[in-house]
Amino acid sequence: MENVLKRTNNKFILIGKIRGLSEESKKARTRIKKVAIEKKWPIAYRKHIIGITTRHHLLAYAFLRGIPYRKVEAKCGVFNNPSAHEIFKVVEAHAPTWIVYDSYTGTGGKVYKPTLDEVNAWLASEEF
Repeated sequence: MENVLKRTNNKFILIGKIRGLSEESKKARTRIKKVAIEKKWPIAYRKHIIGITTRHHLLAYAFLRGIPYRKVEAKCGVFNNPSAHEIFKVVEAHAPTWIVYDSYTGTGGKVYKPTLDEVNAWLASEEF
């Protein structure tokens, strides 16, 4: 798969969203350290949800850049597999609709429409 984020502004929007989620996770972590035991669980749950969302955004970013899944996550537990549907929602929101033509490599200049099947195939691939 090729890097469809090359020379597009969608890349910066997705990176900004990932950085924002990371900052929110850091804030939740500092709140967990400061509050009493009785109030930790709601904040810890919030941090857990933010972590899952961040992971799906990072995997969508890797998918759009054409990086093999096994290169991003070499090992993944059976009960910790990422959701292809969640990754696809992020890809759908941030994928460019038109890939800019690159005269140097001769690639691009076409409409890009990712599918859920492509995301499933990407997650199932064993390529490093």
